[in-house]
Amino acid sequence: MTRAEGFRPRAYEAARDGAEESLNLYALANAILRHRFLIVTIMLVATLGAVAIQLRRDRVYASTGSFVPQGGGTPLSGAAGLAAQLGLSLGGAGTSSTSPQFYADLVRTRGILGKVVADRYTYPTDTGRVDGTLIQILGAKGPTDAERRDKAIAAVDRMITADVSVRTSIVKVTAKATHPQLAFQIASNILKELARFNLETRQSQAASERRFTEKRLEGARQELQAAEAREAEFLVRNRQYHDSPILTAEYGRLNREVMFKSQVFSTLSQAYEQSKIEEVRDTPVLTVVDAPEAPVRSEAMGRIKNVVLVMLIAAVLAVLAAFVWEYFGRSTQENETVAAEFRALKLAAADDLRHPLRAVKSRLRGERPTPLS
Repeated sequence: MTRAEGFRPRAYEAARDGAEESLNLYALANAILRHRFLIVTIMLVATLGAVAIQLRRDRVYASTGSFVPQGGGTPLSGAAGLAAQLGLSLGGAGTSSTSPQFYADLVRTRGILGKVVADRYTYPTDTGRVDGTLIQILGAKGPTDAERRDKAIAAVDRMITADVSVRTSIVKVTAKATHPQLAFQIASNILKELARFNLETRQSQAASERRFTEKRLEGARQELQAAEAREAEFLVRNRQYHDSPILTAEYGRLNREVMFKSQVFSTLSQAYEQSKIEEVRDTPVLTVVDAPEAPVRSEAMGRIKNVVLVMLIAAVLAVLAAFVWEYFGRSTQENETVAAEFRALKLAAADDLRHPLRAVKSRLRGERPTPLS
């Protein structure tokens, strides 16, 4: 056997597999074309149903507001490093823990959404004027006020989104509702609650820091006075200390202690004054880049996306239905062929039983029995 002959079976099998694959692809294409009216009908009915559902749904309006969180001011002096070692803050930009992502996550917290659902909303509609909290407007159900509030918070959480731009650090908050004024007021209240939270948190933190700094400042004052008293006492006892190396070294140590205590006292005094300012400061830290506005048009892209999605799902299901129809059709034809063969073989077997000698003679002559009709 030559090498070409040895490889011939493998090449033959590959060619046969390729032919079978082509036949299978043709069979799938034939099934789709054969049942094209079924596929088109299913897609048409599903699309019309999706369009009818989208038209009957309430329109959705989106109101968007964006802001940039600002850090603190610049330190009052170059003693910021010493203040950090003492656990204090001089209001430097690096001391702010409120990053843009922090505010984006803060939007969806219960502390913010709880205030938003409790606020009152007033806007006109075609049937009259709506006035009430979001718990009432959204129709939250529940046996207790707490459960109704929780359901309203969950509903509002689904109505809002918060995104952060990594490049510009701008936080964008979007509120969606069935009425443009409602969407606008929800977005505005979210920004208002964020500013309130920031202000209250900053003032509370500043008050705590002021109390701590005040106690630490009193201790630093006493330590500085004690160090100055020791230095003054040394100078009274040793007026000509320059003539003695030991006394000169002792004075240098006392003087360095006074300088260090003085620097600590100065840093604490700055931190104390800064915390008193921050405690009463009511300037906003959130810079609003784009204030929310009442939208004039509803969102149409959402409806179009839903219809397109339904069309794609209907197309897939229609093709599957065509394949199932094709499979059962072929199975029925194969079953009919098998049943016909069974009836013919049954008649032939009955004839052999009635005429056994003739059956044996035909087998010996090598004749192939034919089924009787």
